[in-house]
Amino acid sequence: MAFLHYLTYVSQLFLRILLASQAIFIDRQPPPDQLPLFENPSVRVPRETPSPPPLPPDDKSSITLRGDENSRVRSAVEQWHVFIPGPNLERLVNQHVREILAYDLKIEPARVEHYAQIISQHAPRLFAILVEAKKGDNIIQILDEHIRDKDLPFIKIPSSEGLPLTLVTKRGAPINTFKTWEPQALENLEVKQHRALSPVFCRHEHYQLGVKDILPFIPNDAESNSWPKVAGGFGEVYPVRIHRDHHQFGTDDLPVAVKRMFYASNFTLEQKAYLDLGPSAHPYIIDLLFTYEYRNNLHLVFLWADGTLLEYWQMNPIPVITPAFFTWTIQQMTGIASGLAYLHEFKDPRTGEPRFGRHGDIKAQNILRFPSWLGPGILKIADLGLARVHGKDSRSNVDPKSVRCSPTYSPPDTLRGCRISRKFDIWSLGAMLLDWISYSLLGYRAIAEFSALRLRGSPSVFPEFRQDTFYTANGEMVNPHVVAWVDKLKRLPHCSQMMHDILDLIMKRMILIVPEMRSSARDITQHLEQILARAQEDQEYLAGPNPLPKLPPIPMRTSCAAELRTSQATRTREPWSTPKSRTWQV
Repeated sequence: MAFLHYLTYVSQLFLRILLASQAIFIDRQPPPDQLPLFENPSVRVPRETPSPPPLPPDDKSSITLRGDENSRVRSAVEQWHVFIPGPNLERLVNQHVREILAYDLKIEPARVEHYAQIISQHAPRLFAILVEAKKGDNIIQILDEHIRDKDLPFIKIPSSEGLPLTLVTKRGAPINTFKTWEPQALENLEVKQHRALSPVFCRHEHYQLGVKDILPFIPNDAESNSWPKVAGGFGEVYPVRIHRDHHQFGTDDLPVAVKRMFYASNFTLEQKAYLDLGPSAHPYIIDLLFTYEYRNNLHLVFLWADGTLLEYWQMNPIPVITPAFFTWTIQQMTGIASGLAYLHEFKDPRTGEPRFGRHGDIKAQNILRFPSWLGPGILKIADLGLARVHGKDSRSNVDPKSVRCSPTYSPPDTLRGCRISRKFDIWSLGAMLLDWISYSLLGYRAIAEFSALRLRGSPSVFPEFRQDTFYTANGEMVNPHVVAWVDKLKRLPHCSQMMHDILDLIMKRMILIVPEMRSSARDITQHLEQILARAQEDQEYLAGPNPLPKLPPIPMRTSCAAELRTSQATRTREPWSTPKSRTWQV
């Protein structure tokens, strides 16, 4: 009878742990990694979730569950994948372990404290696993074999000729206690142990997870359930939430973006770029939280954003032009330029050595927007899948044939055979800023109009081969429609002096054919900081009326080569000519 009472008591204890810790029940549907290829998760039919049983009362006089109630609860639990939040489990085990050791296992009083400390400090999960498997009375024998939480998970060794099925520690050490167990009990323990072994994620760690491991992900709220997967050339991104007890990034459930990579090589390159930058490298660069491998898929995990800069433009097609909007715009432009400057030149957080990076794909789709007190939010540079980080000796020695990028915002450097350097990003940033100002002054439809004009400047016998670029087809001039568009923007009545200065910065220091003549990201940042400082002091400069008269656009045939400043003051060139460029880069 005492033993039966013990089994009832420990079963009830496990139920308390399961319920009081708000154990998360996750449907048996496959995880995001294993969804059918063409399934749309946003239209998945919701399943009916059974209600959990009520929490048992805390009164010790009524701690015994009826057998049929216990069976019903266990039967319901068996229908779900369950993970038990680790810290809650540990706290509850600590509260009850001494009582169980003394009154149910009849451990001598002098030894109760000894085993209680071992369980509390080194084996709370092991104890909970044994309780759920109805083998809690074996805890002392297993502890005496020096088995602890660090030896979990137990690994199944299948039976072979003359040898029964058994379990060993994760390092392969045998466990004598299991030799007396029935095979079914061993199978039960091997499966259920993973409910108490979900990982706790830490910054910049990599986790190698087994097939039977249970991720501590919980259902998203109603709004985030409608978020679709986003697929690209290298991977797909989907949202999940990490239980508050299974991450070290705050005290609440954490919404994150999980990026499942299609190829291991792309995973390695992107992971390396973030690790080279270090944790929380810059407030305008997204931080990689951690990575993991699960079911033969590699994953990168980031904080979940409200969307991209492009999506913000699409959701707000007609911006409300106010001083506050202009202030937010120049603040975020300055921040993005500052983040790019940091990526271009920083110190290795591990060695202190100078490092030089290049993003390689600056565009509005790769700028993420996070909620903030600052207007529509704070923007961060993301997607370092094409980024490269080099040491001093190799920073400017990239073969243009090896570069992959988005054609619209990329410079003509690859077409012209220039060695690829950090100046590649300056052109892309300038092109994106030009789209940004177009949106700020004319709305989202202006971006499509501007794109259509650039296509006209890309003559081709076959229209389908036209390129939406900011340069001409031969790569020797800035697209004339870009120059005309800038002139159009300058003559808008609500284009303030601040916007004029940003447009001049773009055309005179960023969108230049010859890479050497583009300013550095640090120089661009300094100019934007000066513009921002003046805008914060002078409301007329920030959002005042257009300082230019409304005149027809000036015919222009200049290329960005006309902006070149040579050291020979007397040397002149035709504005549409292109000088011979050197192949070394700054």
